[in-house]
Amino acid sequence: MSLKFTFGGASSDHHDHGGAPSGVPTLPLAPAPAAGGDLTFVLTLDSAQVSGEARSGSGVAYATVSKPLPGPGAAAAASAIRSVLSRLEAELVEPLRTTAAAIELVFAPGAGTGAAVLAELGVDPADPAVDEALQARTGLPAGTPIRTA
Repeated sequence: MSLKFTFGGASSDHHDHGGAPSGVPTLPLAPAPAAGGDLTFVLTLDSAQVSGEARSGSGVAYATVSKPLPGPGAAAAASAIRSVLSRLEAELVEPLRTTAAAIELVFAPGAGTGAAVLAELGVDPADPAVDEALQARTGLPAGTPIRTA
């Protein structure tokens, strides 16, 4: 016995298992963040690694990445920060990629100072923001403010 069913007007010989039958709406797979659609990239630097999250205003993490420090010093920290920022950006789905509102660098005790790392990133410590060079390496929009804590 052969049973054939149709869903939403799709023909019974529709065998494309990669898509939904016609007439069945597709569901959104990545919800937009709350609180205006802006994400904050929060990076925590300790003595061994940089951990980062792309968080919405309501605290939902849309991407999480960590990278071990390649060595000691501000240059190694800046290299790991650039890598984590670009990986976070790459993990986000398309509508969320351009919603970065800020980058927050959190330095754990013993992890160094923010001024040295900002200088290695090539940003102005007096007015830290993503410049064109950092934009080219990370994909984050130029002008995105950088805060240190």
